[in-house]
Amino acid sequence: MKRQLKSLLGGLALSLGMSTAMAAPVAPATTVGYDIVATGSSVTAAFLFANAGDDSDLLFQINVGGQSFLFSNKGANATPVGGTVVINGLTAGDLLTFTLQNLTVPNSWSTGVGSTNVAYITTSDPNVVETALAPGVTLIAAAETALSSLAALGDVTVIAFEDRPLAGSDKDFNDLIFAFSQTARKVPEPGALALLGLGLAGLAVVRRRRG
Repeated sequence: MKRQLKSLLGGLALSLGMSTAMAAPVAPATTVGYDIVATGSSVTAAFLFANAGDDSDLLFQINVGGQSFLFSNKGANATPVGGTVVINGLTAGDLLTFTLQNLTVPNSWSTGVGSTNVAYITTSDPNVVETALAPGVTLIAAAETALSSLAALGDVTVIAFEDRPLAGSDKDFNDLIFAFSQTARKVPEPGALALLGLGLAGLAVVRRRRG
């Protein structure tokens, strides 16, 4: 059934004159930046999907601490899809920042209120992940098993990355996909949103003046 749905979505994109090789996430995925917080004393991370030619590492940071390694899609540290890692020693409410570090074309992108190159989905349903990040995403059995194991632990946040700068990229946000148990997206405080808006407005003014 899910394969038929994805085929239907692909056909619809073509009928509208859209390229299925260049798509953006669809609801319930969002590219609006969110902070990710722990809801328990541990978080289990799972590597769900890789469709990237570049060599990238996924790092994590607790509050304002240092970064630690979680996964890699290539090289000596490569992790098989479906692999999991447990992050212990957490307190509910701890801020978790996940950073994709592209080693091939040096650059990095992190989760957070001002994030770019990141799509967020609150789900543990493989069908939802595949549909939201279609076309081109089919979770293998090991990834589906890992996602199911995370769901048994608590609320799951799925984070998907576009691994190249958005300008000139395919903007499909499905190069590397990860999931995290016992996590929640923290809605930014109104004041923080206002400051972010002012900052973006200031950047726009500077760019206009330079132009």
